[in-house]
Amino acid sequence: MAVMSESFLFQAHGVFGIVAAVCAAAAALLPKGGLWHRRAGQAFLVALTIFFVAGASVAVGRANIFMLTVGVLAYYLALSGVRAHTRARTARGAYAAWTRIGPIDRGSAQVMVLVGAAAAAWGVFAWPREPAAPALVVLGLGGAVLALGDLRRLRRPGGARSDRIRGHGRRMVAAVAVMAVGFGTVVIPHGSFSLRAASLAAVAAACIFLADRYARRWAARHRAEQQQKQQHEGNDGGPPTTRGFAPTTGGAHR
Repeated sequence: MAVMSESFLFQAHGVFGIVAAVCAAAAALLPKGGLWHRRAGQAFLVALTIFFVAGASVAVGRANIFMLTVGVLAYYLALSGVRAHTRARTARGAYAAWTRIGPIDRGSAQVMVLVGAAAAAWGVFAWPREPAAPALVVLGLGGAVLALGDLRRLRRPGGARSDRIRGHGRRMVAAVAVMAVGFGTVVIPHGSFSLRAASLAAVAAACIFLADRYARRWAARHRAEQQQKQQHEGNDGGPPTTRGFAPTTGGAHR
């Protein structure tokens, strides 16, 4: 019975991982900020939640620390990315008060710090006999440092809306990249574990870099459009001007 349950969980993990990847691709291709882009992003988070719960259950049953660390990091990246987008829209009053910074943001960051630190510590401790030790150290430290930075920013929220949207896009791409690294190191049979992980991580880093370049250009363009809009509104709301006409005085009607 336990074997059947684990087999079902593993199949659900694989199926919803594929669904999450398809939803992520759709969100990346659809017009940014549009209704279908948001729907694809929401479907991605739902699929990733099932992917994470099923994978974490299998990882705990198999005592696979690498698989558990990858799942926690990927899910945290996606969740914090969605929350960044939500808070950016909240600043415009588009969402209810419960979507503002709260326990879900701080709690998920704290869990990521604990899991990342534990994974990195285990990687150092088991370095001589654990093939995944280098990957555990890198992923664990990276996730813990990222979450610590998030906790600091959550205490002092701020920044332009365009920068928060940029952070949203960057984290969603990073979540998919971490999923791909974890999946590829398990599925690809050739080469050592460290070589597979390093190769896939290099490809993932390149994808994240390109996504960040795109997001940076988008943020700069968005800020410029907002400034032009504010200047235009300021001109429209200012005192009327008399272009090309000299002011009339009482002496003109003598």
